[in-house]
Amino acid sequence: MKLNPDLNFETLIPTSGNRAALNAAREFATSRKSSLDFLLLHGPPAVGKTHLLHAIHSAASMLQPKSHVLHITCEKWNEELLAAIRSERTEEFRNKYRQIDILLMDDIQILSGKPITQQFLADYVQTLVHAGCGVALTYSGRLSAIPFATGVSAARPKRLIVEIGAPTSEEMHQVLLSKFGILYRTIPLNCVKAACLSAHGDIRRAEGRLNSILLYRKIESSFVGTSAPKSAIW
Repeated sequence: MKLNPDLNFETLIPTSGNRAALNAAREFATSRKSSLDFLLLHGPPAVGKTHLLHAIHSAASMLQPKSHVLHITCEKWNEELLAAIRSERTEEFRNKYRQIDILLMDDIQILSGKPITQQFLADYVQTLVHAGCGVALTYSGRLSAIPFATGVSAARPKRLIVEIGAPTSEEMHQVLLSKFGILYRTIPLNCVKAACLSAHGDIRRAEGRLNSILLYRKIESSFVGTSAPKSAIW
């Protein structure tokens, strides 16, 4: 996965729902000798899970420049695994993914209902952890659908499962102002409030609706002195 340097610890706005995950991710990124060796971040979509993986990647690469950090989506890993099974190159596949120090894998929920593939990932994660490597995963959905993820961290102080909750309407307001403030010098606060209230805790939905509102205002302004559009986009 291509690293996005804009998704770092400094650009993630702390909220009541992500603060514990943010602290755990910072600890995970610091040092393999003293920090967590397994971290599972789970919660609904659009609460910052992928942002935190990118932030871990950036911080770990800077603090541990000699470490080999692999940042990959579970979908990509699964595609390569299935290709290796079909071509009878599973050992080559295993060797390729053993040559790392830190594994960052996004969206493991795609393995729900796939027990065989889950077992491959479970064995891989256990091998890395026992070898002293760090593993951080993100997951959206019911944890019971991925049994191995909870089993890895059972009764181990250096292994954490952290839930990320949706931001409050006020916190979402702050997040949107931070993101859109870069693009727009002035943002109508009533527009931001409307987008937040209608999104019900979903940042992506709020962003989409705010974009629609701002686009409509731009179109509307272009009709100054002419016939304005009669209906809004949103």
